[in-house]
Order: sequence, then structure tokens, then C-alpha cells
Amino acid sequence: PEFDESLYETLFFSVGRKRRVFPKDIVGLLMQTAKLEKAQIGLIRVLDNYSFVQIIKEDAQTVIDALNGHDFRGRKMTVSLARKKDEDQE
Repeated sequence: PEFDESLYETLFFSVGRKRRVFPKDIVGLLMQTAKLEKAQIGLIRVLDNYSFVQIIKEDAQTVIDALNGHDFRGRKMTVSLARKKDEDQE
């Protein structure tokens, strides 16, 4: 199926592989805590210390509000809008 990135907002999650986090863990967290459906979740990139998760734009702030400061595996998570690498100040 086509994936239209313009419909999604990329969020930064302060958990990654070093905390034994996998995409399925993030999907479960989003579905349980933020009450999202799988269709509202886009691509997930889990790196060593953090992750990037694409969420339908209208749900992005809901996810930030639900998960920022959430206790996940004994540590408070930071969830925020990801800054784009190529974003120049206009």
C-alpha cells in the first residue's frame, strides 16, 4: 500500500534498542496508553538510544500528551515532535 508521509508527523521517543525496545513495544505502548489503532501509526525507526515514530498528524499532540513523562520500564520517557535534519530557519 502507498504510504503518504505528508499525513504523518514524526515524533521523538527517548527510548531505543539499548533499553531493549523494539517496534512492537512502541506499537503496544501507543495502542494501550494513547488509545491509537495500528492504522494511525506509520513507520517506526528504533535506534540505540532513541526512536522516531510517525503518527497521523491530528493524533500527534494526543500522543505527546499521553506519553511524555510516562514511566516506561522504570524510566520516564520524553516524547516530542522530532526536528527535521534538513529544516532550515526561515
